[in-house]
Amino acid sequence: MTTLTDLVAFFVSMVTDFPAIRYFCMYAAFSITFCYILVITVFVALLSFDVKRIEAGQFDVIPCVANNKETTEEVWEEAGESMINKLITKYAEVLMLKPIKAIVIIISIGMTAFGIYGAINVDQSFNQLVLGLKGSAYVKYFGYFETGFPSGIPVNVVLDAPLNYTDSSLQQQYSNLSQIAIDNNYMESQTFNWMRDLLSWSKNENITASGRHFYPSLYLFLQENQHYLVDIKFHKNWLQDMLEWSVVRQKLVTVDNFYQNLEQFLMETPQISAYMKYNFTTDSFLLRSNTKETFKTCDGECFLIKASRFIILTKANHFSIYRRDAMLSLREDLRTKTDLPVYGVSYNYIYVEQFVVILPDTIRNLAICASAILLITLPYLVDPKVTFFVFSGFVCLMFELFGVMYLWDVSLNAISMIIIVMGIGFSVDYSAHIAHAFVICNEKTSERRVIYAMRTMGASVTMGGISTFVGVVTTAFAQSELFKIFFKMVFGIVVLGLIHGLVFLPVFLAVFCNYNVPMTVEVDEEEENGNLSPKKNKMNGEEELLTMEDIPDTDKML
Repeated sequence: MTTLTDLVAFFVSMVTDFPAIRYFCMYAAFSITFCYILVITVFVALLSFDVKRIEAGQFDVIPCVANNKETTEEVWEEAGESMINKLITKYAEVLMLKPIKAIVIIISIGMTAFGIYGAINVDQSFNQLVLGLKGSAYVKYFGYFETGFPSGIPVNVVLDAPLNYTDSSLQQQYSNLSQIAIDNNYMESQTFNWMRDLLSWSKNENITASGRHFYPSLYLFLQENQHYLVDIKFHKNWLQDMLEWSVVRQKLVTVDNFYQNLEQFLMETPQISAYMKYNFTTDSFLLRSNTKETFKTCDGECFLIKASRFIILTKANHFSIYRRDAMLSLREDLRTKTDLPVYGVSYNYIYVEQFVVILPDTIRNLAICASAILLITLPYLVDPKVTFFVFSGFVCLMFELFGVMYLWDVSLNAISMIIIVMGIGFSVDYSAHIAHAFVICNEKTSERRVIYAMRTMGASVTMGGISTFVGVVTTAFAQSELFKIFFKMVFGIVVLGLIHGLVFLPVFLAVFCNYNVPMTVEVDEEEENGNLSPKKNKMNGEEELLTMEDIPDTDKML
């Protein structure tokens, strides 16, 4: 059951939008699958050899040496009850006292309430300084850079549709994009819009920048403002080549002699001439010429420019949530305030995009995993009420984990999201064993069934949690903040899982599941008379002997 819940948790989480988390879940799912196959094949086979060793009286350290001591008792009855089982049994007896159960229920409600508060207020930012070692050059650089030289993110507003830039109305729309960006509260008041500056320049120079005069004017403008060349993408950047040609030839190009100089430029660069003759025709750029190859005019729509952009800056703020909100706000403004097919893009958005989908992805994964856990545990636990408490324990544990994150100042990001996915499996493992032992026990009171479940499975659950904690405790002393976050999350998962499995769930089962278990139970005459001798419990056609001699009568205690 626990293997299935873990597999479902990881396989479901593979639908996330994050490739890193998808790969992690894929490897984890296949690892669990292979581990399960090895346990039911190789481990069982090796265990059978160990059983033969025990029955032969051979020592575990030196199996070639046998114990010659004769005994009349069965070898499996010689071993006494372990100390940890005795301690857990005593602990379970105390846990079943009415005052203790009341206190546990109150604590459970309080922890869940705090977890909900933490889930609502958990931080969703990510500080990139956690990626470096404390005191490293990387951490120092970004620390000084953020405090001493704060800067915003450069954002490219891109128009990559083949539009007619010679049209004056389109030019005005393109120029007005700067004002849309400036009016955004997250953006700086300065933009680098080549079209706006071109129109301003043409007005000052008393030059027409629309129609057939657009490209000559653009040429002269770029001659004076060559930093804008990178913002305009031509079908072939012949205009930049012509700029370089005019500088080398020391040609003074004006609006009046632009086409004459273009003719000479093409004659000296035949490869560009051949390209223009072919591609401009297919792009509706009609070059009229006489027999002397003198290009005169551009009739109709000119689609020389494939794409263009202008640059804006966000306000100086290094917080990831601020940058996320700035990105979403700009996209909304460009979608609703202009008819041009423009969009904002930045290299930093590769990093910022994750903060848009982290929360929805986390909620979706948890919801799907919770539904899958409910469907998987119900056939194994049989009793719907017991299944409900296991399921509700999982839900409460997830909320409490967010409370731990809030208390320990761990933000919800791609790293903590991976650990939350891990916690889904852990949260079910600790409770499922106790719940299953509870339903297969045929004691007549819920308290005694809980004590039996704790006595038989409590030690295994405890050792599982301790071994997990020991495996990650070294990360608490790492210099990297990233490993410390990992330790905090796993520590919270282990502690909360043990609390739910060994404290909360037993109490809720004892209080709310005080009825006969839904199993086929053979009840003999002694049992009907109240004799709590060993009983036989049928499940799936098999009989199991449940020994309860060491468990006191809790009815008298209560």
